[in-house]
Parts: sequence; C-alpha cells; structure tokens
Amino acid sequence: MRLDRLGGEGFWSEEGRPHIALTVTSKDPRDGYGDWHTAHEMGDALEHIGWRVSYVERKGDRWYSLPDDLDYLMVLVDLYDISKVPAGVTTIAWVRNWTERWVEHPWFPDYDVVLASSGISKGIIERRTPKRVDALFPIATNPERFSRTPLETAYEADYVFTGNFWGELRTVDSLEVAPAETFAVFGKGWENVPRAARYARGASPLRRDAKGLLLREAGHRRHGLPDPALRGGQLPGLRRARRGHAGRDQLPGRGAGALR
Repeated sequence: MRLDRLGGEGFWSEEGRPHIALTVTSKDPRDGYGDWHTAHEMGDALEHIGWRVSYVERKGDRWYSLPDDLDYLMVLVDLYDISKVPAGVTTIAWVRNWTERWVEHPWFPDYDVVLASSGISKGIIERRTPKRVDALFPIATNPERFSRTPLETAYEADYVFTGNFWGELRTVDSLEVAPAETFAVFGKGWENVPRAARYARGASPLRRDAKGLLLREAGHRRHGLPDPALRGGQLPGLRRARRGHAGRDQLPGRGAGALR
C-alpha cells in the first residue's frame, strides 16, 4: 500500500498524496538556524514531485504536535525523541552533523530509515549501533544554487567565513589576519566573540557572490560534513578553502584537488 501511494498511480494512491513532516529548530529563518535551509531545500523538492510537506519546530516542543494524516517524519535534529511518534508513521533520521550525539540516544535504533550525510558518519553509525545506513544523503548538492550571480562589492573581502557561533570554539577563533587584509565573518553570534567581533557582518547573505577566499569549516570536521547552514550553497562563486580535507572529499564528485 505504501509503495502504491508513493507511485501515485495505483488503487491506494486515491487516499491522497504522501504527507511528510520535517523537523526544524525554528520555522522562522530570521532565527538563523541552518536546519531551516536544509529542511526547506528537501521540502521544496518533495513538493515539486507532488508530496504534501509540513514543518514542525522544536520551539515549545511543538514538533511533537504532528498532523493526523502524516505518513513520514524526517528528523534533522538529533534531540527529537521518536518514541513520541504515533504508530504508523515512518521515521527517517537524516544525520547531518553531531553524529556521536545521534547514536547515543536510546531511540536511535528504532528509526525505520537512516540517512547519513557522509561516509565518515556512516562508519560511526554502523560501528556504534545495530543500524545500517540505508543511503548516503549529503546536503548542499543542488546545482541550481551553485551558480554565479553578479558581484556585490558590499561583500568584498580577502577572506570570508560563513557559519554560526553556538558556544563551541571554531577555526575562526584562532585565525590570524594580516593588517593589510580584510576578513568578513557572516553568521549568528560572532559579535559576542572577542576575537571575531571586529569581523562580524551579521547573518549570511543567501545566494550572494563575493570576491575573495571563503573559509568554511567542514561542519563538524570529524564527520566530514558540509556546513549545515548551506541551502545548497551560500555565497556561490567564491574560491573556497577548507581546514582539512574530510568535508571537501565527502562532497559528490569532489576529489582531493577539486576545490581551489
């Protein structure tokens, strides 16, 4: 019956299009959480093929108030307790970052489907849990968002870093900038970090071009994951340099020398 509905042409598909909900930290993109962009990139693609898509947010634990006619729940945040999901709803874990946290939750083995954003995360999951990863499912892979746009001089700099500060030290905290060079940091929270505040330029401008070198950590570097704030590629057209090769080499079609 489920396969029939997925195909959309059989007897059971008359019950309606498949309905999926995706978890987000907040439904408001102004709050600056990267999972909003990833969830909507996925949701937009599913709506394009005829699915019904809902978004449920962590704020106020409202993400446990699920639609009555839900078929699938795609979880993007490890903190979601799937033991609270009604019977009959297929649960999908999309492990994009913080892999160690995902696998430590007691409900993780109960997911129906597990997707991993990198081979490194896949290895952690399969070594530390009884679950097998059903598919590698990287983020930031929409080629339509990796297109060049007209240069905007407001974002011009020698070095650009994009990524939010959530209290954990990151590469940008120790970056040394020469006096003759300009450095710009886009993301939430950097204005409160003493060594980075002078470079902070607010939230990441989406789908903008810039001149210079983009420094982007590979998400949680140990896992080889791209920045979760990417919605298929913020600031396209930049020359990119990553600290370490793990995240870069996990991207589809990216070999050791693929990024300049």
